[in-house]
Amino acid sequence: MKPFEECPRFYKCSVNKCPLDPDINIRNRVIGEEKCHMRKSVRNKIGLKYLELLKFQGFTSREHAGKVLAGSLPSKQ
Repeated sequence: MKPFEECPRFYKCSVNKCPLDPDINIRNRVIGEEKCHMRKSVRNKIGLKYLELLKFQGFTSREHAGKVLAGSLPSKQ
């Protein structure tokens, strides 16, 4: 089974750049195509099962960069 096949919307979805696709970096987004609307928490839960395949653990590269940045900031006290 591939990571994107575990998505609850897999059979209804037509997004070409799926965050759960191990080959997302070689995919192109079609003009006018919607982005993935699956909740980040659901994508991440699936992505954590496939750490060896998914570089960003089910997040988009932009979401992952934000997560890394947020984790590197000092905590407010």
